[in-house]
Amino acid sequence: MKKYADPGKVRLFSFYKLYSDSSVFNGAVNNGFKRVVQEVNESIKNEIKETKNKQEKEKLRGGRLIPEDTKAYSVRHSWATIARNVLNISKDDIDLCLNHVNEAHKMADVYIDKDFTRIDQANRRMIDLLFQTGD
Repeated sequence: MKKYADPGKVRLFSFYKLYSDSSVFNGAVNNGFKRVVQEVNESIKNEIKETKNKQEKEKLRGGRLIPEDTKAYSVRHSWATIARNVLNISKDDIDLCLNHVNEAHKMADVYIDKDFTRIDQANRRMIDLLFQTGD
């Protein structure tokens, strides 16, 4: 976090100084995400190799690899869909988690201190869902 902090404290992060516009920033995010996908897939492949039990090996192969061409937009779309349709998280909270600006409440947001509790709770529910063991 400190690496990307805005030294002038104009904004939380210094990304606005590092990238000329949002499309360049999104390209960098997608490149970074591609590396994460490769690392996750490599980890899954290693787990499959190390598994001795044939049934467990087949279970691990069953669609756990992330497609290499996945973009951050797809992840945001999937997160929102799962949050709404599986976890029944409100659309307002989904917007909050995705950092969307609500034009109808834009002025009120100037006066309301940001509280990350609802975002943290939604993300915790998503993490718990993704890592449930199914035992």
